[in-house]
Amino acid sequence: MRTRVKVYDDFALRKNERLIFSNNVVAERIDRNLNGKSRPLNNIIDQSKYGPAGLLHAFILSKILHRRLNVWQNDRIVHMFGKPNGKVEIDIEFIRSSRATGLSQLGHWIVHNGSVPPTKSSNHNDCFYQAVGSQIGIDPLDLRLLLVRAMRHHGITKLISSSINPLAMMSAMRGGACYRGSNPSHAKMVLDDSQVGRCHPEGYHGHPRMHAYDESDNHANVQSYSYSRWRSGFLSRNDQNLVCHYALITNTARYLMDALNNGSNKEVRHIGHSEIDYDPLPQAQIWDRGNKERDPGNLRSVCIVGKHFLDQQNNFNNNIFILTFYPML
Repeated sequence: MRTRVKVYDDFALRKNERLIFSNNVVAERIDRNLNGKSRPLNNIIDQSKYGPAGLLHAFILSKILHRRLNVWQNDRIVHMFGKPNGKVEIDIEFIRSSRATGLSQLGHWIVHNGSVPPTKSSNHNDCFYQAVGSQIGIDPLDLRLLLVRAMRHHGITKLISSSINPLAMMSAMRGGACYRGSNPSHAKMVLDDSQVGRCHPEGYHGHPRMHAYDESDNHANVQSYSYSRWRSGFLSRNDQNLVCHYALITNTARYLMDALNNGSNKEVRHIGHSEIDYDPLPQAQIWDRGNKERDPGNLRSVCIVGKHFLDQQNNFNNNIFILTFYPML
């Protein structure tokens, strides 16, 4: 049997909090305090009126609960809020309604894989709080109260990191940039498709293969690319495939794809040697005017520039477009 939560960290639930909440006193007070604020912040006010929860609320709730909260969609994590700290992570999934069109957020929140049955609630729009609460033993209404009280007492802007774009967080979860590969051959397909494909919205070709040595292609190789200025490159395409695969399954790459799926058109990330789970990593080389410069050296990091494939920014099953991918020595 689940126990009634009285206190959670510094957000205590007062005895008469439910009565205050149900009478919309909290809602009216928040309305006054946030009068004239931007649309995403006003949207949060709806939580005190039993409105539906979205990504921004998931982000704030992860801060309140001090837990990692993973949002799944189509069998992959599309958002990760909070840092791992030893506590059980929360896994929820958003099922987009067949009636949703464009960037509509119409849908339903459930426990990912349905491993924990959701708690029951008589309130409308409680599916998000049911899915979260069932995994940590907190009543859905109590979770909603925790969120409202945190916004009221601590201020919404203090709960939102300056690096988070509230407009993007409130937008629907989009697709167009994912990687489900399990070995370097899958990374090879992504790199090859990006080399000959076009990116959204500009329609440019990618050039990741211009950073790998290859004698079979007279144009798409680091030797040819280095005639304009010096370039770094992998010693072979197979080496590039291997490093790219292990780079794409890092948390840094997942955050990159997360940003793309929240409305960004281009994201650049540097992934350090220590984050890539493969040892020893292949070496790389500097080329200048078609010739090798110095001896091959160890990788310090790799740089990946990610985008969407042309007109695929809302396709949940589409791979990430790699504009370029090169080693840093």
